[in-house]
Amino acid sequence: MKADICDNVYSIWVNNTDFLPLKYPQESEYKTYNITFEEIGLPKDTTWYVTLDNVTNFSNSSRIVLKVSKGSHLYIINQVNDYFSVPSTGIIVVTGNTTRIITFIPLAHAKLSLSTLLQSIKIINYLPFITIGLVIIVLVVALVKKKKI
Repeated sequence: MKADICDNVYSIWVNNTDFLPLKYPQESEYKTYNITFEEIGLPKDTTWYVTLDNVTNFSNSSRIVLKVSKGSHLYIINQVNDYFSVPSTGIIVVTGNTTRIITFIPLAHAKLSLSTLLQSIKIINYLPFITIGLVIIVLVVALVKKKKI
């Protein structure tokens, strides 16, 4: 008797005259790997959250270790109090154990940095020139396209 179920063939002798070939799934089909999310920037004992494939996990230590199968996995780092994360979302293609470093930045620091940047270059003073420059670019592109036709 012969059966073709999977890629590997195994035989079992029955009544000393017949054999039944059996195939078992590859070991890698059942193997799991660790995805380690490691946070930097949160105060000690702060609870943070990782949603992986629509399942939310949390920890108050610096690491969250999850077991997954080989393949692509979507993750989202949930916002924690007055911090935002970099990256905040992504896709991990798992072929073995892997680690993602997540950096948490205080929102107050980010707002202060943007405010400081805008003040230092005084962008408001340059807005008329930026607008005129964009209009000139659009006109030049339109003229070039018109000559090509």
